[in-house]
Amino acid sequence: MLITLSYISALLPLLFGTLIFLGWYLTRSLIFWLLGIYTIIIGTILVLLGFVTLLIHSLRNKKSFLKQRLVIIMLLLNFPLATIYMFIVLIVETRIELEIVNQTQRTLDSIVIQGPVDKITLEPIASGQQVKTYFYPEGEGLLEIFISSDDQKTEGIISRYITTFPRNKHDSKIIVSPNLEMTIINLADERKAR
Repeated sequence: MLITLSYISALLPLLFGTLIFLGWYLTRSLIFWLLGIYTIIIGTILVLLGFVTLLIHSLRNKKSFLKQRLVIIMLLLNFPLATIYMFIVLIVETRIELEIVNQTQRTLDSIVIQGPVDKITLEPIASGQQVKTYFYPEGEGLLEIFISSDDQKTEGIISRYITTFPRNKHDSKIIVSPNLEMTIINLADERKAR
């Protein structure tokens, strides 16, 4: 009975944590983010309960050492797995995904993404190509894009206000048309429409 309770205490956080992570990864829904936090808290309590029941079981039953070792591995596996899931969530939730599509008949020579504090400069983008990049904002404020091709320059505002924890609200597709005009599409809105 106690070893079964230890197994359950090890498996529930593993299963629910993984299912919630996959749900978040596929949908980026806030509900999965919140469920993940609750799962970490409840999972920690369950793992501690699993260790206590395993300790009581091992004091009563000296012969089931192989089962005990398997339960210990399963209980301990919860911590690195939860840490990996949290790091992935933090990396994805604190970045802005940008897709730049060059529909011109020429190379875009200079592409600069400028945030409130930092900026990134992209490699030239050939005609007809699409490039995906990630911007990790530092500070709060405007997010702009500056593009030049030959002697022409254009600029646009990707977002009027970004923060260091954007939650994918500012993911954007920037389409550069043949006359070097930009159309900026919010990818979050596009994802909701799918």
